[in-house]
Amino acid sequence: MTKGPPFPEAHHVTGIHTRQFLIASHIKPWAKFKEERLDPSNVICLSPLWDKAFDQGFVTFDAGDRTIRLAERIKDDDPQLYAALGPFKGKKLHEPATAAPKSNFLAYHNHEIFLDGH
Repeated sequence: MTKGPPFPEAHHVTGIHTRQFLIASHIKPWAKFKEERLDPSNVICLSPLWDKAFDQGFVTFDAGDRTIRLAERIKDDDPQLYAALGPFKGKKLHEPATAAPKSNFLAYHNHEIFLDGH
């Protein structure tokens, strides 16, 4: 049996560490990229809200400087969602000491999934 990557200890954006609120979110989609499924550098530790926003392209983490970017449409389309995510815009991703997200994985998300990246 293949063992998956170790679970991160804290949310990579907010820093919360209560495990019941943490999800190992894949940067490159699990279903589409089988070869990267178990690569620990294809995982960002997020909460359910951040995981969904990331998967749907409402947020991304810049491949260059690792800052948090929000899709512009959030401001007008859902002010409450913007209120929850907006305070983190421009802040740096808290990266783990080991298995930090690979830049090419983040670049894929920036250009292929992020709503403002197309």
